[in-house]
Amino acid sequence: MILELDAGNTRVKWRVIDELGKRRGGGALVSDATAGDMLEPLLAARNLTAARMVSVASPVVAQSIGFMLQRSFGIELRLVAVQAECNGLVNPYQNVSKLGADRWLAVLAARKHYGDDCLVVDCGSATTIEMLSAGRYLGGVIAPGVSLMFKALYSDTHQVKVLGERPQELDAAKDTDSAVQCGVWGSQVGLISYYRELLLQRGAGVEPRVVICGGDASQLGGLLPFKHAVHEELVLDGLAIASPIIQSVAD
Repeated sequence: MILELDAGNTRVKWRVIDELGKRRGGGALVSDATAGDMLEPLLAARNLTAARMVSVASPVVAQSIGFMLQRSFGIELRLVAVQAECNGLVNPYQNVSKLGADRWLAVLAARKHYGDDCLVVDCGSATTIEMLSAGRYLGGVIAPGVSLMFKALYSDTHQVKVLGERPQELDAAKDTDSAVQCGVWGSQVGLISYYRELLLQRGAGVEPRVVICGGDASQLGGLLPFKHAVHEELVLDGLAIASPIIQSVAD
């Protein structure tokens, strides 16, 4: 059994797969120094032989999980690093290492599952959008996610204290709560729509597949005015593709 982990800023998503790649269980944990202790009892009955992880979280998260795996299972946690090229996909960054490994894995997995023309959206603490045209990774953008937008208004204004509920539809609002909710969620829809249109132009009219992952994927997807696919474990799927580039936490 192989343990796969995707450590973000707020959550650590994990799953166990067998030697054929079939999912045998999984879940999510808080992304902090307690992650290893919280994960250990969930894996007690698993016959783990390997573990691989992508992380944009604090190093203490990987350290916590790595120590637990060595202590309880005698295996080493290996971290995925970004490459200049993988499976024919070229990293567009001049400084290759500056691209987030989670973004890289999401694009690798989207290309495998959905083809060479994709708009890949990860809706977490930050919203990231990656553009893939004719098998060429053009790059992407990073913006505050839904929760960060609500927190900014809540903490930095005196009278706009609104919870982050999703509106049923995006329209001109007639009360403050609805105005904020439509503004925040609508800004995400507008951002995705803009880059979808840009990718459509770059691809000479080829309709890109819009693929969404991350904690807000299902809710945000319900507001998009075009076809899309919600792929919850897209980043985890990228781990197997990038497995030749994994390296030890201790390196």
